Amino acid sequence: MFYILAITVFLLGLSIGSFLNVLINRLKNKKSILGRSECENCNHQLALLDLIPIFSFLFLKGKCRYCNKKISLQYIFVELITGILFVFAFISQFYLSKSFSSLDILVFIRNIFFIISFISIFVYDIKYMEVPDEIVILCSIIIFILNVLITNNLQLFLLGGGAGALFFLAQFFISKGKWIGGGDIRIGLLIGVSFGNIYSIFLTILFGYILGSIYSIPLLVKKYISKEDINSMIPLGPFLSVASIIMLFIIKYLL
Repeated sequence: MFYILAITVFLLGLSIGSFLNVLINRLKNKKSILGRSECENCNHQLALLDLIPIFSFLFLKGKCRYCNKKISLQYIFVELITGILFVFAFISQFYLSKSFSSLDILVFIRNIFFIISFISIFVYDIKYMEVPDEIVILCSIIIFILNVLITNNLQLFLLGGGAGALFFLAQFFISKGKWIGGGDIRIGLLIGVSFGNIYSIFLTILFGYILGSIYSIPLLVKKYISKEDINSMIPLGPFLSVASIIMLFIIKYLL
């Protein structure tokens, strides 16, 4: 029974990943999320066979059946990663306890929204050098409410959200917007309301900066990028997203 549920969760993750691909593109282009899916190149409406997560990409050999243009690897990447992370969240919450209490289910739902938000930030910020405010703000509210229901501790997550946002807000004002963008402040809010605990928030942000440094320093050393351009060419959101998702699964072992 457990393995059947895990497979179901994986398929759910694939489907939500497919939806995130559509959502990310439509938010940027200011389009309604309710319309039929269409090819980004030829605008031909896609049939059901074109929309099956992973299978359609492989079946069509990574090309649109109508204009033969290559489909971005983003689509299969987001679908697969979302499915895998959903399964990780399911296993980490239910495997050892084999308990499906209302509290366990709330934590799992919270983690699902957590994964959705940070996958969206990762892809959107890499692709457009922006943070998807609609997703970040909505998920911050949902995660905040779920955390309060789970812990019955309103103050902890209010302070956590404030601490996460203020950390980046201070950098924004000190640097006059040169070090970070306004979107990073909202990511800080999301991290804060997600983890609550100041120690967890600090570790997550520090880990994100370490990941960013590991990526950026070799580019600076090899002069592929200048110090002046680094903040405008390398977004912080993807590194904070990776750090946050990793911390989601290991933070309980570090506290």
